[in-house]
Amino acid sequence: MIRGTSGSFLLTLFSTILLFGCGGDGGVTGPKGNSLITLSFSGLEPLTGGLHYQAWALAGTASEPWGLPVVLFNVDESGQLVDPAADSILTGPFQAGLDPQDILGIGVSLEVSDTLLSYSSFTFILGGDAVQGSVNLDTEHWIAFDRSFTGISGRFVLATPTDEDPENELGGVWFMDTGSTPVGAGLSLPVAPEGWIYEGWVSVGDQVLSTGRFNGPTGPDSTSTFSGSIAGPSFPGEDFLTDPPGGLSFPPELVGSSLFVTVEPWMSWDVEADLPFFLRLLDTQVPADALPMTSYDLVSLEGQLPTGTATIQGS
Repeated sequence: MIRGTSGSFLLTLFSTILLFGCGGDGGVTGPKGNSLITLSFSGLEPLTGGLHYQAWALAGTASEPWGLPVVLFNVDESGQLVDPAADSILTGPFQAGLDPQDILGIGVSLEVSDTLLSYSSFTFILGGDAVQGSVNLDTEHWIAFDRSFTGISGRFVLATPTDEDPENELGGVWFMDTGSTPVGAGLSLPVAPEGWIYEGWVSVGDQVLSTGRFNGPTGPDSTSTFSGSIAGPSFPGEDFLTDPPGGLSFPPELVGSSLFVTVEPWMSWDVEADLPFFLRLLDTQVPADALPMTSYDLVSLEGQLPTGTATIQGS
């Protein structure tokens, strides 16, 4: 199963028939041919918790593509491909049962599996089109995020609007811009990609805590786990006032803390929901002299998103 350009899902692998072919009156209904695919990546990080990467050969047509599984893998700390089952280095090239000219491109998904899957998740991290046997992989491709993060930016304030205590204003963080009238959104981000969601994080003591998940820069986020009883602003953020995790005391003073925004796998593919995924989009260190309700900038990390290349050759 591979997502089409409309964002829907196309059941065009026809289960094992299309994947492996079948004989019927001398005919073969599955893909024909054979290709050797070499993969190389930059910026992918090791996945944990049973989550792995899977590469797919994209075929069919641009409007109705389908995918053929190529290889399930993880990466080690140096970026080398690793076999999740054998914990050994994968060198490739990897086979795909298609002629090279029939491969439209390559996609890389996230999968909760230790074995090669016939049907994909809807959480793709990289994709690229094949041009004369070469593929440049990035997050912008339609099979992956299907949007650009060029020009993203962010601002935040320290404040605790969910209670009435004026003495703890350095104990909450909100992604809003108090430099505009009226107060505006602090984040300049596109709507979260399909299969992904944004999440804010801040270091509190020796822990990293979520400020909440959100699909876009306006409107409240999905949780108010640590906030007070008063409704917060219509922007993502969190007050750290109640129910501190073990080892912490609230309210903290967040001056000097690390603050960042990630894009996270959605639903079942976020196997470690209490930890940040490695795809950071914006980050900063809260100034040591930060003042309440004063806007400070986040730094864009869009240039550090993963990329890759693939080459497709006949066997």
